[in-house]
Amino acid sequence: MAEPVEPPLIPSSEALVQRAIEQLQGQYPNWKPNPASPDYMYFKAFAAICIEVLVMALNVPEAIIRYVGEIVYQTPPFPATFATATSTWEATDAEGHEIEQGTIVLVTPTGGEPVAMEVTEAVVIAPATTTTAAGAVHLRAVEAGTAANVPGASTVQPNAQLAWVKAITLVTPPAGGEEEETTKAYTKRIRELAALIKPQPILPPDFASFVRLLIPGVERCVAVDLLELNRTVPTAKEIEEEAGSPIEAEGVERCVAVIPLTAAGTPPPLATLEAAQNRLIAAREGTFKSFIGLPTVHPIEVKVVGTFFKGYTKAGVEASLKVALEELLSPARHGVPTSGDLTSWVNKKTLRYQDVVTAVNNVLGFNYYTELLVNKGTADVALSGIAPLVKAGALAVSLSEGPE
Repeated sequence: MAEPVEPPLIPSSEALVQRAIEQLQGQYPNWKPNPASPDYMYFKAFAAICIEVLVMALNVPEAIIRYVGEIVYQTPPFPATFATATSTWEATDAEGHEIEQGTIVLVTPTGGEPVAMEVTEAVVIAPATTTTAAGAVHLRAVEAGTAANVPGASTVQPNAQLAWVKAITLVTPPAGGEEEETTKAYTKRIRELAALIKPQPILPPDFASFVRLLIPGVERCVAVDLLELNRTVPTAKEIEEEAGSPIEAEGVERCVAVIPLTAAGTPPPLATLEAAQNRLIAAREGTFKSFIGLPTVHPIEVKVVGTFFKGYTKAGVEASLKVALEELLSPARHGVPTSGDLTSWVNKKTLRYQDVVTAVNNVLGFNYYTELLVNKGTADVALSGIAPLVKAGALAVSLSEGPE
């Protein structure tokens, strides 16, 4: 979609008066302005009013953007989300204890500031036992946003003294907290949504845009027309296996399969996929069948043997090569068009050997390769599945200093 065009802004009321004088003199060459005349003073007064109106029109308040999105398109900004974690609690005795819902704990990363989290559901440590089941105590950040995401090693302690608590161990660290959608991102999303006239998919690409623009957590989508899957929403096991969705039939009229991805290039959680399907069912024409599918993920092995230029280090160039290959083979970037729009997805079913060659040759300090194998060959790699993705498999890089 084309970017909005801003009209030229006249810098001052004096400049606007000068433009009016020039236009009048174009019609009446012998006319001369008199700064002391009432007519000239009218020019200045009207020019000042026009400049105020123009500035107000260009500085649209954020409230107007939210009004259009929430009222006209019934699409509010994505709210901030809370980081969550799971933990195991150990007691000092076996007398039995209850970890009450709402209990506050402090998660402190190494060298960082503590983050307050609360127990979301009560958990009982039964008499004759001293620990909960692994990960049984679910925690949620007290405040929404990314500040509560705490990767890596952390210590956990109750905020208030609980004499019977011996230790709290995180099983999964706090993650998943997101900031509220920015006005800039929200405005861009509403503009794209406006292209659909109304939030109802009609053509196959509309189904992909519909899911991407309306379902939080979906960053990219591709729609496959005339495709019937064996179920409307995949199972949790199918999501875990990364093997794609089984096809029921191809060439079936009024059937569309939508494959959503997160920003990381992975399928969203099952709850998100179900929400997408429910939204499609509510909006589509009655005789259309829509399906939510999964990508087929293909691990790609690459072996590079070659040389690096003098003045560079073996370890540095080898590391750069691996980074370049990991970026090329990232599921988050596979199918991104040449425009670089990370929200778009071209359904590519071939990994070109030449693309791997280009990625390798563009690495700073790399000289030339004597052997470059992609999945043990030197040909393009065919990718199976309705919406294939690639990811980096084994990357073997061995370089020596070149003669040049």
